[in-house]
Amino acid sequence: MSKLLMRPHLGGGSVHAITPAHAGWRHVGFEVVDLAAGERLVRQGDGRELCVVMVAGDADCQLGERDVGVIGGRLGPFAGNPASVYAPPGCPVALVAITACEVAICSAPATGRLPPRLIKPDEVGQETRGTGSNTRHVRNILPDTSPHAESLLVVEVLTPGGNWSSYPPHKHDRDALPEESELEETYYHRLNPPQGYAVQRVYTDDRSLWLRPVVSQRHGRPEADLAFPQRPGPCLADQALRRAGRLQVSRAIRACGAAAAPRRAGRPQPMPLPPAPAGRRLPW
Repeated sequence: MSKLLMRPHLGGGSVHAITPAHAGWRHVGFEVVDLAAGERLVRQGDGRELCVVMVAGDADCQLGERDVGVIGGRLGPFAGNPASVYAPPGCPVALVAITACEVAICSAPATGRLPPRLIKPDEVGQETRGTGSNTRHVRNILPDTSPHAESLLVVEVLTPGGNWSSYPPHKHDRDALPEESELEETYYHRLNPPQGYAVQRVYTDDRSLWLRPVVSQRHGRPEADLAFPQRPGPCLADQALRRAGRLQVSRAIRACGAAAAPRRAGRPQPMPLPPAPAGRRLPW
């Protein structure tokens, strides 16, 4: 269970580095790096496609042999759509920070059949999901319907204060589209104002897994991130977030080995909210 809850490394450089081996799954990788002005970052996926998201700050970007120019343009995840780049396997992404930057690097296995691409802020689709206290606002960087990635699904979700972000509880452990899709997922939480908090629960029907962390933020950084490896039995999750945003990275895993997964749209299967196990109080 400790592998589900990742705490940041503060002080510059790599903040998070989640690999498939570390998470105990097969596909999704996620990294967050802080750059001071003038610092350089280079990433290249060997057999993996990358989506590099500018969470905050401005940087000069080189995408393969293409000079993309300056990307970024926002102070943080609550200040408009992000700029991102997509890189197929073997295509390097090089950033030189113009200002202090926070960069997220998302990765998954791919064959390399798609070209590199700049994803401008005005190309990021927006949609609102849910109603009432379930309302949240989604920024689709690489949604499940996008033809521009082989298997990565990357979105930012902004949740108004006091709302549920993934209610009702649902799971992603069966390939049974359109009712349910099989996914590996990471969640990277940011909070505004920084003294806010988020509650997230992850549990199985038999309660062999019951995780209920409170995500807070220190020194402008999340105190906790969550990654969900595949587990035996259905794994359910729900979230209550207070003025929060999250960067969600998923990978559809309808594939053998490192072959690309077919990208077909599917919605999570809603599950009834079960009572808490004896002796455990619900978070509300």
